[in-house]
Amino acid sequence: MTEEIAISESELQVANLVEIVQTAPDILRSNRTRHDKAVEYGNNLLTKAEENGMSYDLDKLMSDYQDKLKTTLKTIKEARQPFTQLVDAVSSQFTSLEADINPTGKANIYFNIQRVRDIYVAEKIEAQKKKDALILMQQNKDKETIDIEKQVEINVNSDFNSYLSGVKRAMNNIFEGMTLESSKSIGKVLNATPMGLSQQSFDLLGNRAYWPQYITKDEAQEILKAKKTEELFTDLNDVCGIDLSEYRRELIEKIPSKIKELEAIAAAGIEEKARLEKEATDRKNLEAQRLLDEAEKKAKEAAQSAEVAAAGKTFEATIATQAQLFQAEAPKTKDGYFITVNHRAGYALLFQFWFEKEGHGLTADKIEKKTIGQMKAFAEAYAIKNDEKIVSPLLFYKETYKAK
Repeated sequence: MTEEIAISESELQVANLVEIVQTAPDILRSNRTRHDKAVEYGNNLLTKAEENGMSYDLDKLMSDYQDKLKTTLKTIKEARQPFTQLVDAVSSQFTSLEADINPTGKANIYFNIQRVRDIYVAEKIEAQKKKDALILMQQNKDKETIDIEKQVEINVNSDFNSYLSGVKRAMNNIFEGMTLESSKSIGKVLNATPMGLSQQSFDLLGNRAYWPQYITKDEAQEILKAKKTEELFTDLNDVCGIDLSEYRRELIEKIPSKIKELEAIAAAGIEEKARLEKEATDRKNLEAQRLLDEAEKKAKEAAQSAEVAAAGKTFEATIATQAQLFQAEAPKTKDGYFITVNHRAGYALLFQFWFEKEGHGLTADKIEKKTIGQMKAFAEAYAIKNDEKIVSPLLFYKETYKAK
């Protein structure tokens, strides 16, 4: 069965193309003859005007000639009209076919496909931005957690070493405060000094006001609690007992020499007594300073160790985050901006921006030809190329995405 196909009027005209085209040469020759004669006659009139000057009769001839030119033009147009109309119809058939698939079209299939793709790309980009923002937020939380863990580590060690130093300085004050009368009981007093770390003292270690930015204050306090475990208490208590017991032993061993020093001071004259007492005071102060320096040194070493450990954890967290970011399947796009003018005064900003960046180098006639729309397009393109925008509440830059 033969399929019936509807044929439009324009297609019927195209079907008669051969027949009409065959007449085109005769029409063209006839029109060229009329044209040449008309132009020749007009040039003769101009020659007369140049040689003899204008006159009433010549002006009348020129006026009549212009009327005849209009008639000739009409005749030429009417003669070629069937042919040119046909050519236009044929051309329209071709161009209409091309327009339906032309990438520069604004309402064809290509445009609609591109529009759907652009919407899809914009959704994908926005979704990826939100995902990336969550990943980066988590990275900030992870880094801050590591940083607070480091601060807690440093503060706990610093407080612990300060505690050790304080107990030692207290024992040294007891020792240096010994008199001949108390010399027999000084050993008992030193032996009565607690050598361990009390639970109360342990609970105070590292207690600070931590001010996090990405995690909550409660989460920061949980980090402190997690650090101060029963195991840590046991370890610090053992270290404390060993260190303080060793220092107490050293002081007790020096009691006999201290008694001799006190006896020498008691038997000395005024000047000698003052000298010996000054030496004892200096020795006491030097020992107190040594204990402080020792505590500071230990705290600094612990802080350096905490810094190194934190740097390693931060590096690992950064690598893990970058790996997550690189895993994203970002669609290929041509990014851009679309400027929305919120107030008519914003157009003045567009002109000012365009003039500063480009217009100042143009001639006056080129400036006059520029439209506000072109200036707006310039500002949109400039933002992409140079990462520079007009900063004003009068304008709003919206990111656009075009699928490639």
